Amino acid sequence: MEYIDKQKKLLENERLLNIIKKTQGQVLITCAQIQWTKEVGDSLKALETGSNPQAMKKSKQNYRKKVDNYIQLVEKSQSMQKVDRLRIVSLIIIDEHNREIIERLYQLKITSVKHFEWL
Repeated sequence: MEYIDKQKKLLENERLLNIIKKTQGQVLITCAQIQWTKEVGDSLKALETGSNPQAMKKSKQNYRKKVDNYIQLVEKSQSMQKVDRLRIVSLIIIDEHNREIIERLYQLKITSVKHFEWL
């Protein structure tokens, strides 16, 4: 089972690296920001309706995993071109910042998309 999980992770990282290589940096960052806004908005809606009281905590964990995955890509790919490395480093910075914002919203107990701090 562990071997299958490692293989699956390897294929996911390979797919992610291919996307990063084929996409301009600004497009990657814009897509990352759109995805973050949707995910956090969905988490806030889940908190507001009470359908998932752990939604914000889960979002924070997802972003921690994303950043860790990007870091592994940079560390393990010795043959990576400089421009691809810079794209990934930019994603690390953006997603780490996004995780910190999620943490702040979580600490402030923001539970609605209508809350001033979110708007």
